[in-house]
Amino acid sequence: MSASVNGQRYLRDCAVCGAPVPARPHQDDSARACKPSCARVLAVREHPEINVVAARELLPGAGES
Repeated sequence: MSASVNGQRYLRDCAVCGAPVPARPHQDDSARACKPSCARVLAVREHPEINVVAARELLPGAGES
């Protein structure tokens, strides 16, 4: 399913914005997001509890006992 354009290998279209996902040496070929912001959106979309945990960490006094 990967394609190559001008020597750059692309895996597929981004699951969030539709831009091509470039293949990177440190990344698995199953990557579905083209950039970190799209990866965050995709993660929250698939795991809504991530937003709850992030919101708790932003609350004043969170983590204090």
